[in-house]
Amino acid sequence: MFHLPRASLHRPATILVCIALGLALAGPVRAQRLADLLGQVAPSALVPGTDRFGPPEGTPPRAPAYAGNRLLGWAYLNTDVTATPGYAGWPILILVGLGTDWRISGVKLVEHHEPLLLSGVPPERIDALVQSYVGSDIDGITSIAERRPVDLISGATVSMMAIGDSILRSAVLMFRQYGGIVTGGQAATPSDQADAGNVPLADPPMWHALWQASSGRIAVLAAALLVLTVIFFCQDWFARRPVLYDRLRLGFLAFTLLWLGWYAQAQLSVVNVLAFAAALRADFRWDAFLAAPLIFILWSATAVAVLFWNRGAFCGWLCPYGAAQELLNRFARALGLRQWAVPHAVHQRLGAIKYVLFLGLFGVSLGAFAAAERLAELEPFKTAIVLRFVRDWPFVLAALAPLLAGLVVERCFCRYLCPLGAALAIPARLRLFDWLRRHRDCGTPCQRCAHACPVQAIEPDGRINPNECIQCLHCQMLYHHRDKCPARIKGRRRQEMCGGNLRAEG
Repeated sequence: MFHLPRASLHRPATILVCIALGLALAGPVRAQRLADLLGQVAPSALVPGTDRFGPPEGTPPRAPAYAGNRLLGWAYLNTDVTATPGYAGWPILILVGLGTDWRISGVKLVEHHEPLLLSGVPPERIDALVQSYVGSDIDGITSIAERRPVDLISGATVSMMAIGDSILRSAVLMFRQYGGIVTGGQAATPSDQADAGNVPLADPPMWHALWQASSGRIAVLAAALLVLTVIFFCQDWFARRPVLYDRLRLGFLAFTLLWLGWYAQAQLSVVNVLAFAAALRADFRWDAFLAAPLIFILWSATAVAVLFWNRGAFCGWLCPYGAAQELLNRFARALGLRQWAVPHAVHQRLGAIKYVLFLGLFGVSLGAFAAAERLAELEPFKTAIVLRFVRDWPFVLAALAPLLAGLVVERCFCRYLCPLGAALAIPARLRLFDWLRRHRDCGTPCQRCAHACPVQAIEPDGRINPNECIQCLHCQMLYHHRDKCPARIKGRRRQEMCGGNLRAEG
């Protein structure tokens, strides 16, 4: 007869005991954290007229605020009530004050890791928007979406909506937990109040509203991705028509810079990669990434493209800063500005810099995510694209420098300094397809494509380096050109000679 080991019989009980201990300890830990944070804030900043906080009490914890011995309200930490992650995927810590009339009496932004709010947005602008929630009547709120401010900060919409959503949602839940619920016009019973904190809000998650509000932009981006997909799947057809293809690519790059970048501000960043990796190590929630619809769609499309081809779909077509570099280089060439050819050996060694930068940022993010976000400022994307150069002059100069270098070395930043490009190049080795055609003579001896490649992604032996290729299809236009490709010219002459010999024999 089979018997279970005695130790296994005790495992469920042990697990239950551990869970119970964890829940029992969570309350005091949260209460102590709230007390520590309130010790850094003047009581009157959260509940006007008060001079001291009492010890935190209840679940979720709230600290009573007194004027002498008279209770005027309470203060609590938003993350003890609800978790609304920001754009970076990390919780935003906010102290909220509630008056005895259940109106928000004060708000204090304690800690956040939002990249656009860390630098580039004046603190007073952030504080003004946060303070706009003061005075909100929690008892009268029927929809969180209706109370969101219209005047959001350009480029930081997701971050500010996450802050507002967390303030209002946590306040409503605190009211339901401690203040009672009105259902059908009647006050809730004590038993209803006991279960109030378990009643979900009627509003859908914040990202639902963001997707609905962005439906027009989503449609435009979907159409652009469809066009790009057609280009990739029909690349031979387009490569045989160089004039049409060149105009199409020029128009797509202009769309990427003007609409996708400066208008829609959908610029991917290495911060997104670091935030995703951090979320996998912590409490992963899709809400944090769905809160930015265009960014989410772009990342999804980029992931598929990297799996199918390489990083070129994004780097060569969908990166606004990359598009700016290429368009400026085209303008420089049109003016006759001489281009610098980087020796292959130097090019290879400089290309390793971006991988070192990415690995360094990733390593720092494992221990100090906020520090990694600040170091990620080496990307000029935020300054040049999201903030449209409206920033302090050191950041503007840092964003302009690669563009100026790109006038004589096309896509200089993409080649040597872009940590995002390095992050995308690493999984590019797993690509499923290799649709870039090559002749037997490519590289040995012909170097025509290698010299024409704008990012020097073609090795001297003719191989195309998938880690560096941006899928511009320059080499494919040469491959199919009967008058520019030496291999095709040689093949055509051979056919003409054979045809002439046959006619002579005839």
